[in-house]
Amino acid sequence: MDIEKIGKTQLELSSKFWRKREQSPLAYTNEDTVLYMALVYEFGRNNCNNPVKLSDRHLDNLTSLGTIPISQSRNNLKNNNLISFKESDGGIEYTICLGH
Repeated sequence: MDIEKIGKTQLELSSKFWRKREQSPLAYTNEDTVLYMALVYEFGRNNCNNPVKLSDRHLDNLTSLGTIPISQSRNNLKNNNLISFKESDGGIEYTICLGH
C-alpha cells in the first residue's frame, strides 16, 4: 500500500474514533485515546494489514501508559468495537475494526 493510502486510512480511523468519543465522551479515557492512536500508528507501519502483533512492552515504550492501563484500555476499545485482539506467542495480535 502506498504512503498516501496509508495516511488516508489512518486519518479515517482517527476520525472514526474522535466521532465516537464526541458522541460518548464518558465512554473513553485519555488512556484509551493514547492507546488507540498508537495502534492506528502501528497499523499504518504494517501497511494497514491486520493483525498487528505487538507486545505490551512495546506499547508501553510508545505510550508511557504502563501495562495495567494498556490492558484496561485494550478491553475498553474492544468493548466499543474499535479493535479485537488475541494473545499469541511474543505479544498480542490486534485487529483494527475498519467498519464505520
